[in-house]
Amino acid sequence: MSITTAQLKEIRQEFATLKPATVTLDGNRTMTVKQAIFALAPTLERMKKRGFDT
Repeated sequence: MSITTAQLKEIRQEFATLKPATVTLDGNRTMTVKQAIFALAPTLERMKKRGFDT
């Protein structure tokens, strides 16, 4: 299977329009690691901009 650069550009544009699902932290429920990282992503991004390293 091969992909053209035109297809790649189209895929990139579609990704840019996607909105992430909203993660709420209401209640005391269990979360998957993926959900937890998604919930922490904005905080992690701000920390990275302030110089913290992963």
